[in-house]
Amino acid sequence: MTQSAKEVLHKYFGYDSFRPLQQEAIAQVIAKKDTLLLMPTGGGKSLCYQVPALMLEGLCVVISPLLALMHDQVEALKAGGIAAEYLGSHLSSAEEGQIKQAAQAGQLKILYISPEKAMQTDWFYFFTTLNISLFAIDEAHCVSTWGHHFRPEYAQLHRLRNQFIDIPFLALTATADRTTREDILQQLQLKEPQTLISSFDRPNLSLKVLPAQKRIEVIDKFLEDRKDEAGIIYCRSRNETEQITQKLQRLGYQADYYHAGLDYAQRKLKQKYFTQDKTPIICATVAFGMGIDKPNVRWVIHYNMPKNIESFYQEIGRAGRDGLAAETLLFYSYADVIFYEKLLQEEIQANPQQGEVLKSKLEQLQQYAEASFCRRQILLNYFNESSDKPCGNCDVCENPPNYFDGKILAQKALSAVYRIQRECQSYVNLDMLVDVLRGSKRQDLRDKNFHKIKTYGSGADISRNEWRDYIAQMRQLGIFEIAYQHSHALIPTETGRKVLSGEKQVDLVAVRDVVLRQKNERKKAQRSKREILADKIFDKLKQVRTQIATKQNISPQSIFSDATLQEMAEKIPLRAVDMRRVTGVSDFKLKDFGKPFAVAMITFLQEEGEEFKNLKGKTLLLTWAHFTKSKSLEEVAIQRKLTETTIASHLATLYQMDYPLEVEKLIPKEHRHKLMAYFKSYGLPEDLRTVMEYFNEEIPFPYIRLAQAYFQKQDRTLEE
Repeated sequence: MTQSAKEVLHKYFGYDSFRPLQQEAIAQVIAKKDTLLLMPTGGGKSLCYQVPALMLEGLCVVISPLLALMHDQVEALKAGGIAAEYLGSHLSSAEEGQIKQAAQAGQLKILYISPEKAMQTDWFYFFTTLNISLFAIDEAHCVSTWGHHFRPEYAQLHRLRNQFIDIPFLALTATADRTTREDILQQLQLKEPQTLISSFDRPNLSLKVLPAQKRIEVIDKFLEDRKDEAGIIYCRSRNETEQITQKLQRLGYQADYYHAGLDYAQRKLKQKYFTQDKTPIICATVAFGMGIDKPNVRWVIHYNMPKNIESFYQEIGRAGRDGLAAETLLFYSYADVIFYEKLLQEEIQANPQQGEVLKSKLEQLQQYAEASFCRRQILLNYFNESSDKPCGNCDVCENPPNYFDGKILAQKALSAVYRIQRECQSYVNLDMLVDVLRGSKRQDLRDKNFHKIKTYGSGADISRNEWRDYIAQMRQLGIFEIAYQHSHALIPTETGRKVLSGEKQVDLVAVRDVVLRQKNERKKAQRSKREILADKIFDKLKQVRTQIATKQNISPQSIFSDATLQEMAEKIPLRAVDMRRVTGVSDFKLKDFGKPFAVAMITFLQEEGEEFKNLKGKTLLLTWAHFTKSKSLEEVAIQRKLTETTIASHLATLYQMDYPLEVEKLIPKEHRHKLMAYFKSYGLPEDLRTVMEYFNEEIPFPYIRLAQAYFQKQDRTLEE
């Protein structure tokens, strides 16, 4: 290791610090330890293998599920000066041969490959001829038989673990509950693995659920002020993607559809237009998205309800991956629930255990859609992450229902579960718990002695449906979690223990108040001049990015992300040293792309920036922008409608800020010599008018101001 992780991060990716858990994951890899990393979409999972790949000798092999994902990742890496390739069915044997040669010659640092290809005999044994530094298993939830995107080849990846016993394995996923995590570790047969779990919270995503009524009208209204923003509409069927696209096109939107029924060339072209911002709206089935590395998706709409929270969370996670604000909208109808329940009947008959798990997951997404308290808390609690405070960024938080103190109800339910576990040595699921609390006479309940516990019948005054709803709310609040391996038993969490002991309050919503809610329409805040200026420069920078991307046939986001351009627009870094300080500007990207963006900002300030001249700091930049073209104090003063003294003061300040100015050349030679001699003899006076008086006002004040800046800087340089 010749470079530290932070040095690699700064040099190749343009970041000064790591996000939570990235450094820990990288340290595990460097120490050659197996790791399972759970990090939300947009949390920076890929850096956890890309950084160590650049630190270690050899080749990092990334097992990735989709060609689109591999393509986008490799494109972004190459744009940052990193040697990477990907293998897919689109390559000819000659192209594959070239990649093999490059890998064997040590010319690649990262190689992406699909699980299907990695498990082919010839490729499996080809790996044994390489100096491999790391195996990264991306989208590792696909490994799990409990997972929601199961691919058979993923279940064979343990063969790699057993073959390459001395090479670290890093499994990465954005979505896995406790049961799925345990299954991933078992399926991959990782050696003494450490599981690192980042927060699943994506606070930049707003969450909203609406009834599935007049959906096209709602979408049209939603898109009114978002016409230029990229977004995805997820649909259940191929036909729906095409029909919705046609309706949006008739309404004047640039939209296209994407599904697995299209041939490879069609899918690739549609994906390319979307990633290059040529088609901002995509109506797609779940075949689209997992492999799209597009950080600036500003919204995601679910036209239909997905099958489970994992799918929903991963799909909404494709919005706002750059960390900027993004919106999500789920259309909910009970018809979707019925549709999935019918499909699940076949699954239950074929594999009862697996089918029941899937049914339970569907029910939990239904509870999310019908929830009457913070939706983000529900998502976080599902992934075993407690959150005490409402998020303030979902429709329920913005239009909350009336709550009541539900601590006694929760304590009754918790006490019953604890007593059944301790006194009856058994587990209990939701339906059985409701029957225990209501004092049911069921024979199977009596056979297990559940009727003997102290809390038996303690909730007889509450209806069965009400208890089911309240326990569902408790599950959503993180008081219980579900153990699928024990017939969907309810297991109290640490939060539940605190509720039982009276340490924690429980706010529930009466069943009669449980309704779907809409949050208020987004208010358009009054924007300051500075924000307006930043927005205009941002639009200009996006145009430059699109031009470069089109010319080089790469995605705009692989050049600079929207977040990077926004920071540029706010800071206006015209010097290379300032540009390098912008997050996401690496050494390689500064060299390749920095100049056209700096030129664009200077041009904007020259042509359109006068109206913002009174903003703090902007008048200096305007002077600099004009000076880069005219190189004359007099001309800049005329253009800026300012005195030459003011312009000289601006340039002197810019010079002292290390802008590339040769101020000494702006001072006539005869004046410069006299002034330098004066400053050397008498030093710098507090009032420069003293200098004017000394020379009987024969030297104009602008030259004295410039000479002062030049002398100060030269004197400082000599001292250093």
